[in-house]
Amino acid sequence: MKTEPNNFLGLIRVPEGRLREVVGWSIIASILIAINWLVFVWCVQAHLIVESSLGYFVNPLMSVALGVIVLGERLRWLNWVAIGFAASGVAYLTWQYGSVPYFALTLALSFGLYGLVKKRASLAAIPGLWLETLMLLLPAVGYLAYRHWSGVGLLGHQGLAWDLLVMSTGPVTTVPLLLFAYSAQKIPLSTMGLLQYIAPSIQFWMGWYVMMEPVPAARWYGFILVWMGLAVFVVSSLFKRTKRMEPVIIE
Repeated sequence: MKTEPNNFLGLIRVPEGRLREVVGWSIIASILIAINWLVFVWCVQAHLIVESSLGYFVNPLMSVALGVIVLGERLRWLNWVAIGFAASGVAYLTWQYGSVPYFALTLALSFGLYGLVKKRASLAAIPGLWLETLMLLLPAVGYLAYRHWSGVGLLGHQGLAWDLLVMSTGPVTTVPLLLFAYSAQKIPLSTMGLLQYIAPSIQFWMGWYVMMEPVPAARWYGFILVWMGLAVFVVSSLFKRTKRMEPVIIE
């Protein structure tokens, strides 16, 4: 009986008989991360860094929901308290914006589903990310070539300093994504989701303090609620680790 080869293009080894499954999950993951990147870059270019941070505040809630509903993960009561604070803050921020935050929700949904796909994928972090990048290579090169021939591309037209800045976005993006892919297979999705509140907090600070984007005073209440949720989760995690390290005394 003929069996499926256990490698993709002779470069990546996959579990025996699971080549189609691995390639399928990788295609889905590459599409989701491409959507996330494009929407985020557009928000940065449109000076919507603070608003886009809302999407990454919603994303951990999405990861927690997917972890509980799809993967059957269980949460401790302090984790539910943390989620309650975070959900209240996100709901308040959404109400403050006065309309449905489409870009924020797109960022949250695409990256939340990406985390679920990485949890389901059977490839290790580096081969998985390599395969996703390979699948995006041709569309990306084609688009860049079109922009270059149209005379509106940046690379090669603005000097060496700009070229180096553009190329540096590769490792700046790849290293965190690689660490995320590794973590997705090692820790519960709900835990990973709550830890992701650190990134949008930094993003919020960059938009408000560095890029000088306006943040009305009323919106601060929403962000404070989210940060309170993060604080509760950190305390819960430290308490859990300390409890595990307590010595057992046998009388």
